[in-house]
Amino acid sequence: MWLEKSRELEQQIVDWRREFHRIPELGFDLEKTATHLEKILREMGLEPRRFAGTGVVADIEASDLSGPVIGLRADMDAMPVDEETGLPFSSEHPGAMHACGHDAHMAMLLGAAKLLLGNSDRWKGRVRLIFQPAEELVSGARKMIEEGVLENPRVEMVFGLHIWQVMEFGKIGLKPGIFMASADNFSIRIKGKAAHGAMPHEGRDSVAAAADLIHGLQANLTRVVPTTESYVLTFGKINGGTKGNIVAETVDIDGTFRTFSPEIREIIKNRFADYLASIEKGHGVKTEYRLLNSAPPLINDPDLVEKLEKEFGELFGPEEIVKFGPVLPSEDFAEFCRKVPSVFFFLGAGGEDYEFPHHHSRFDIDERALPFGTAALLRAVEANSQMEG
Repeated sequence: MWLEKSRELEQQIVDWRREFHRIPELGFDLEKTATHLEKILREMGLEPRRFAGTGVVADIEASDLSGPVIGLRADMDAMPVDEETGLPFSSEHPGAMHACGHDAHMAMLLGAAKLLLGNSDRWKGRVRLIFQPAEELVSGARKMIEEGVLENPRVEMVFGLHIWQVMEFGKIGLKPGIFMASADNFSIRIKGKAAHGAMPHEGRDSVAAAADLIHGLQANLTRVVPTTESYVLTFGKINGGTKGNIVAETVDIDGTFRTFSPEIREIIKNRFADYLASIEKGHGVKTEYRLLNSAPPLINDPDLVEKLEKEFGELFGPEEIVKFGPVLPSEDFAEFCRKVPSVFFFLGAGGEDYEFPHHHSRFDIDERALPFGTAALLRAVEANSQMEG
């Protein structure tokens, strides 16, 4: 029933996705996106309210309120990427692009909202729509929770999904337990002493120190993290110096590390401290390490996953449901998992015509997946609200 109704709404869901794709915004600075969401929700007859500045929340009530309060979450923010897709609905904001699929997440949740409202006699309880900012900063979920998004009334479970472009259209990927890695995003400043490039002995070379840090720490971790454990350390941004013939005084580095294990997470944190101390001593520089933001591993509730596997199998066909993960990308949906039983799953939206990965300037998705995502969210509600009929 839900898949057929979602397909009937497909063009509207696609149109919403393209509207959001044109106006990508970053982090918590999502005023255009939030205002557009509020307009659509009010047109549906809902009363949206704000959390965490630009987060948007609205509640839907069934005809029978005896069921649970279920949260459905979609992230809102884009990536700091200049779009190069050439799509007719490309980003109108230079330096920002929906290169991860959050535009689709918002559209699919709006589709679910419209169908829940139009079928309020087929489910019980309440659904809280949670449109969350700053997922790419792994900060928005925590902020919304701190401001009470899971209270008044208390939300008893939360479901979310992510477009997964490396999976073919029509597939659903989920698994119980650890599903996605933790994330620790950091910045490092190395402060040396400037000098003439022909007389480097008179300075303290922060570029040389940065090169030693990046190469040496990567190599060092391979000798302290057990080979049976998965982790990733990426230095994604480096900036320093003023001119080629001047020993650089300052270098700034941004990066991230991910793992599934709290123990390995602590090993990496401690190794950072030890290695930075050795860089200071060996190069005569000063270092400043700052943790920008972090999120724990995402852990799906096993009982809810078991139920969804059955329900999604009936909805889409059992051959379309695959046990997938865990994967080293992270998601601050993990913060909801820490508070209430929750499930996060992947929605296939790739294939041969969609070769560019998430976060790429030419990333795109197979929009045929959008009604599938809406139907999956609706079935998650159905499976847990004692729906009749």
